[in-house]
Amino acid sequence: GVVVDLRARKETRVLLTDDHVWNDADDGAHAYEHVRADSVHRMKEEIRAYDLATGAELWRQYVGRCYAMAAAPAGLFCDSDKSGEIVLLDRATGASRAILAPEITSNVSSIERVGSKVAVLTGSSQSAALFDAATGAPAGTLALPYGFRVARVRTDSICGVGFEQTSATVVCF
Repeated sequence: GVVVDLRARKETRVLLTDDHVWNDADDGAHAYEHVRADSVHRMKEEIRAYDLATGAELWRQYVGRCYAMAAAPAGLFCDSDKSGEIVLLDRATGASRAILAPEITSNVSSIERVGSKVAVLTGSSQSAALFDAATGAPAGTLALPYGFRVARVRTDSICGVGFEQTSATVVCF
């Protein structure tokens, strides 16, 4: 496959034939790709960061997992294969650091940028762990209705609905 700059209408780079872009995110200045370089054997999974203005590759970092991701001023927030933590890849260097979040007790279903915060939702979605988008520091927990599912994400809000038996609760934050 190839990566194409749609504004300039030109090919910027060619992916190797066995590369597979699993996920991507951008913050307006940097783009991030979760790439599997051998999708059959799950070898060499990495995050690649690019400057959106030039298309230049900034860094590569091997990761064990980054299926849910969100780009923010601090860098790239990723889910982890360890319960109770997420991973933040530094925007400038790609250096990885674990952020402890004991409220994350099951698999992360999504990570969303919401204004100055990053919200981490789990499969059970009984709560959202919040982090400062500029530093990665924990910024609190938001209780959510049972079975909460994200319906819409905007730059400054997330809306979703929780279902319990015969009632539904809509929440925006």
